[in-house]
Amino acid sequence: MRALWDRLTHKPTLVSVLSIPLLLVLIFLGINGYRTSSPSTVGWVLIFVPFLIIACVSLYIIDRQIVRRVNNNVLSVIELLLVFILSGAFLYTFRTLDVDLSKSRQEYTLIIENTGQLKNTEVHARTMFNAEIHSTEDLIVVDAIPDNIRLIKRPQDWNGAHYYNKFSLNKYGKVVLFAHPAVNMDSRISDVFIDSLMQSRQ
Repeated sequence: MRALWDRLTHKPTLVSVLSIPLLLVLIFLGINGYRTSSPSTVGWVLIFVPFLIIACVSLYIIDRQIVRRVNNNVLSVIELLLVFILSGAFLYTFRTLDVDLSKSRQEYTLIIENTGQLKNTEVHARTMFNAEIHSTEDLIVVDAIPDNIRLIKRPQDWNGAHYYNKFSLNKYGKVVLFAHPAVNMDSRISDVFIDSLMQSRQ
């Protein structure tokens, strides 16, 4: 048993040090999740947790193969850099844009992407990639609209509810609509309509 442990921990690297406790945690979470999950969610546990376990074991095996040819300290630095890069890519992919319309008196607000000739709405950074916008206007302009855009505070006269939709236009690309639930805006959303909003701001 001692010889096996020595082989598993020989020339330790970042991945080898973290993968063993991570594997134990995943096994515990899998068993606990299977015992406590409802019938509707147990399928996700049986798919997701084994996938993570296989990924963890695979990374460990790959790490042990590479460390035979590469200095373990050098490999640890490379692995740490990869962790930062992958974490950054993950956080950027799932970044959020929160919209606060609590002081707005508009019946709707459109969020559009800058075509390159527009003035952006002021954006407040919350984290490295997540941002927040406070606006009272019916039109918000940003460089790019992330997939995860949320209305965190509605105007008071929207009665605690709102309508949400996404559109894809020829000129303005991705467009997001937040509106009073009683206001029908879908049929009005077009490049021409947004052009008219832009002209009214000038």
